Amino acid sequence: MAEEIYLWNSKIDGVKGLVDRGNSDIHYRVCHGLAILKKGNEGYKDSTLRTYGRNLNRIYCEIYKKKMDMTMEGGVPVGIGDSKEVISILETNQGWNDRTIKNYYSLLLALLRTLDSYKDAYKSYRINFDMIKKTLDDKQIKQKPKQSEKFLENLNMKELDSALNVYYKRIMKSKKTDLQASSFYMLGLLHVDQCLRNEACEMFISDKYLDIKDYPKTNYIHNSGRNSKTMIIRDNKVRNPDHDGYKGPKEVKVSKKLNSAINRHVETLRNNDMYKDGAPFPLVLKRLDKGGEFDKEWKCTSSVYAYLIKKIWKHKGWELTSTLIRKLYAIEVRKKYKGNLVKEQIACEKLDHCKDTHDKHYVIFFD
Repeated sequence: MAEEIYLWNSKIDGVKGLVDRGNSDIHYRVCHGLAILKKGNEGYKDSTLRTYGRNLNRIYCEIYKKKMDMTMEGGVPVGIGDSKEVISILETNQGWNDRTIKNYYSLLLALLRTLDSYKDAYKSYRINFDMIKKTLDDKQIKQKPKQSEKFLENLNMKELDSALNVYYKRIMKSKKTDLQASSFYMLGLLHVDQCLRNEACEMFISDKYLDIKDYPKTNYIHNSGRNSKTMIIRDNKVRNPDHDGYKGPKEVKVSKKLNSAINRHVETLRNNDMYKDGAPFPLVLKRLDKGGEFDKEWKCTSSVYAYLIKKIWKHKGWELTSTLIRKLYAIEVRKKYKGNLVKEQIACEKLDHCKDTHDKHYVIFFD
């Protein structure tokens, strides 16, 4: 396991030499923990394991600093079994908010649920997890905006759409050769039209239909004709082909405006000697913040994509993320239709999540 997963490259303040490309004691213990998690759920995505790895690294560093027992037993440090001390570490750390603490409890539960020798610790963590989850749920039923979300009160989806015209003008002025402009215009409209998470970072565009047997986890836009485009999502946060309860891919015909934007982007790609044969081609190019270039070995990450999305509306002074755009859409639907159940369900289908998630995490109430 340790050889197969490259987890992170970070430093924890006050602790030296804990992360050293797989050679440190902490990293060794984290990899054992990830092996247990993977065994308990084969459907975990690599991105989920990386997140778990970072969080597990932080927990192990904290118990290390407290000089707790780091001897391995059952694949985890013995110190994890001292639930009273670990709970004290989690809940007295000034830098962690309730949601972060809840995520740490959730990780500990996933780690210990199959280990009989840690049953008592598991029960203690479960009690605290349930309490903090209830507290967060109660707050989220009518959640107030965070500081970074307050500007959404005076914004709407139509304004996001209109603000993209600056890129349309650049595309036409460059006679469809400006890759950054065509990419930003298309990606901006993709988020306005489809309210995606960050699936587009690994998405392709293809003239050919990609058979699900050969491409079970490939998300792409099927460019079946100049006037017909279908977005196909086979793998995301709530659709995992590795899970037994997989509900299948999501297929949506894109709007006419987004269809035209994709056509312009395709023309721009071809004017730059790219995407000539219509084979699967990445939706996001390398160095898009500098103009854009094709590198078939390069893979866009979620963090890079989040950075690019923020750049799209930066000229308007809006620091938008895919999540904020999704929230803006959810807020508009709630206001416009006054909570009409049918309209709310349609919004949930578009955002690809359940009603509970919609109410607790997306609909913000401004004073």
